[in-house]
Amino acid sequence: MPAQPPRQQPRSRPTSSRPAEKFIPEHEIEIPGNGSLHDFTADDMSTFLRYLGVDERIVAHVHKKGLDGYKFSKLKDSDLEVLGMKNPVICHFRDRSIKEKGGKKKLPFML
Repeated sequence: MPAQPPRQQPRSRPTSSRPAEKFIPEHEIEIPGNGSLHDFTADDMSTFLRYLGVDERIVAHVHKKGLDGYKFSKLKDSDLEVLGMKNPVICHFRDRSIKEKGGKKKLPFML
């Protein structure tokens, strides 16, 4: 019997036209359990954004501008859209990073 070539396993992800870029962080970060990035430094934020797959050009720009966790928590949806970083995951961490004043959450005005 002739030897049959090995069958290829089906891939779980579709292949892309460009090879996968491997991100190797300079230092490890740990996301707090509550999801707040308020205490992250600019270096930590850059590493975090790279983990999320944000374009390197954008990461370099926000790092140069000194985007730390405090400034990140102050970004509006329109700011994220202009930067090209508006997606549900980034918005979630931004919302979790907002520091509450006086330990109380400010409720919206309702009639």
